[in-house]
Amino acid sequence: MMQDIAFGPWLPDMPGYANPGLVEAKNLVPEMNGYAPWCEPVEIGEALPDDCLGAVALYDSEGNPHLFAGTATRLYKRNAGAWQDVTRPGMPYNLGTEQGWQFVQYGDRVLAANGADPVQSFLIGTDAHFDEVDAYAPAAQHLAVINNFIMAGHTAEAGNLVQWSGLDAPTSWERSAATQADFQRLENEGGAVQAVIGHQNYGIILQEYAIVRMEYVGPPEIFTFAEVERRRGALTGSAVTNVGQDIYYLAEDGFYRFDGVRSLPIGEGRVNQWFFDLIDRNYLHRIQACADPVRPLVIWSFPEKGQNGLANRLLVYHTQQDRWSWIELESETLLPLFGDSYRLEDLDAIAASLETLPYPLDSRVWQGKDRQLAFFTTSHRLANFNGEALQATLLTGDIIAGEQSFLLQGVMPAVTGGDVSVRVGGRAYARGPLVLGGATAINNYGWCDSLTHGCSHAVELTLSGDWEKATGMRVGLIPAGKY
Repeated sequence: MMQDIAFGPWLPDMPGYANPGLVEAKNLVPEMNGYAPWCEPVEIGEALPDDCLGAVALYDSEGNPHLFAGTATRLYKRNAGAWQDVTRPGMPYNLGTEQGWQFVQYGDRVLAANGADPVQSFLIGTDAHFDEVDAYAPAAQHLAVINNFIMAGHTAEAGNLVQWSGLDAPTSWERSAATQADFQRLENEGGAVQAVIGHQNYGIILQEYAIVRMEYVGPPEIFTFAEVERRRGALTGSAVTNVGQDIYYLAEDGFYRFDGVRSLPIGEGRVNQWFFDLIDRNYLHRIQACADPVRPLVIWSFPEKGQNGLANRLLVYHTQQDRWSWIELESETLLPLFGDSYRLEDLDAIAASLETLPYPLDSRVWQGKDRQLAFFTTSHRLANFNGEALQATLLTGDIIAGEQSFLLQGVMPAVTGGDVSVRVGGRAYARGPLVLGGATAINNYGWCDSLTHGCSHAVELTLSGDWEKATGMRVGLIPAGKY
């Protein structure tokens, strides 16, 4: 008999013999009705002189793209593929081993925080370097924009303190009834502020063990604070990101989506155990969350044990399909990126004539408006994911045909394009070891002959070349008696 099997969700926390989905989903990404390739990185421009500890891409008020990045000692602005040093005058920075840079934009002003120095400011089109915004600005780990205030969290004065600038005055931080600049300690049992996510009239504060909603109410209170979730918060601030109203974060017990009212588990029984078995807890600060600017994906980069803190894996969550996968990749910093803008004379280095350009002259690519996910490589160079498809692996959970053993006589993968090789394995008895055979290529008819016997079977597919989508497979089964 023939049986059609759709590739289900990746469920590494479940054993293969009881897994209704996939045991492995490596170097690919979930999408509707299947999985799609993840592409190789392509490096862009020159390298930073040291590890990138934070970066931001943004547009100014005239629609021009800009890119800023920070290292342990200096801040840089990208200019025509090169890095311009825009460090504050007088002395470099000196970030600790667990500190990094966080940036926010307010109009044409870029503000940066690192947890060690007062908030830094750079006005695009005017300033040549960053500098302290004002004598009252805190040294803070986290920044957000809430209703025309700059909100700073986890200051040097106290981990549970938030402080905000004057209304529509990002460089004015002295406490004042006139400007509405002020601060607030969170006197709950939530611990230190781990992240602040800003919206128009409210913000969400993730502490270590609580989630607090702050709302703008105007003078004299300015903001009100209400604890909306207790005993659960963010394990580390760098593992928090948002997509619209939804906040995705890593807690002590796994991955969650906070919808503004409550936290919903998205990793329980699926990837939480897999993640915590791999992560090096000495380097929790190296976990980084990032939302893909184009696709409905949230991604966490993290270092597994034995990597000395080097992030070498990406954990990928598809927010619409509610499915996971993972990518093997070494990285420093993830970020949503806008491409570089080009002048007409810059195009000479790309093509010999306008007729041979890869995109029309008025394309968004040349205007720097082509959005994409990017990262900094371990050689400190910016890179995007515009290369060839990575070689990917899918391993199914056990295929069971009632209370009997059977022969699996072949597999027909439903994979569009590229090259596919197949390994088939079986278990001689329930919960017995899975033994995979050798790799076999599919023939001209899309069929892979592979005769194996067992009470259950699993199929591993290796996808390479220019493959486009994997949706499932058809397997041939011959009953072979009860087991």
